[in-house]
Amino acid sequence: MTSLGGVFDRHPEIARVVYLVDEEFIGRDAGAAGRARAIAGDLHDAGFAWESSCRIDQVVRPGEGRDWHIERARMWRELVRLGLRRMLFGVESGVTSVLTRFNKETNGEQNVLAIRTLSALGVPTRFT
Repeated sequence: MTSLGGVFDRHPEIARVVYLVDEEFIGRDAGAAGRARAIAGDLHDAGFAWESSCRIDQVVRPGEGRDWHIERARMWRELVRLGLRRMLFGVESGVTSVLTRFNKETNGEQNVLAIRTLSALGVPTRFT
């Protein structure tokens, strides 16, 4: 981050915002949440706000239990605290048959619950 921060230091008229172009910022592997927190922490420590994109199943996942969902809620709140300006989600539809056709691996009920959860947590979002 030091090099990136140095470039922005030389150009104070440019907003310290990083757009992480990634279809899946968090990911699905076991270390996903920790990695997301670490990246957000590094950006925050260097004085940056940031935006990225993510799958809706990183908010609500029907096959996971209460503990997973509590930890994800904590993660989302921490990401906001660490400079998340907005997260883009490709929801596509609230209709399960359409989601199946697009192979989104989510359903309409899951999408609605995730959107409500993000709103309740104060996560700034954009949906397509």
